[in-house]
Amino acid sequence: MNRKYGCQRICILDNFHIEGLIALAQVQAGRALDKFNSAVVNAPDRGSVLSQAADLRSAGFQVGLRYLAFADDKNVASLGLPRIHAWILERPLVWENKTEHLKEMLAADTNAKNAQSMHSFE
Repeated sequence: MNRKYGCQRICILDNFHIEGLIALAQVQAGRALDKFNSAVVNAPDRGSVLSQAADLRSAGFQVGLRYLAFADDKNVASLGLPRIHAWILERPLVWENKTEHLKEMLAADTNAKNAQSMHSFE
């Protein structure tokens, strides 16, 4: 991989990721989602997608499923050596299993939050 290109790609990803984390700390789910979406568009990487979706979940925001759907629409794949690594990991469906597990956890969080809000109205 071209060192200059690789560094630029990582810096772009890091910047959007950090800005997204700052937005999460400021309780701005929409802004965090926008920053993470920008990372997907400008520097697609499946590992980062899962990490960012988990960050959204851990911050208590219910937009993680929307973020994973956005990344799926962009058909996120790694580039260069990371693409080879991703190809190897996909042989036993590692990424799909991790993604499905995270989706289940996000859906469970959403269901629990909805049930909790229903009980608060009773």
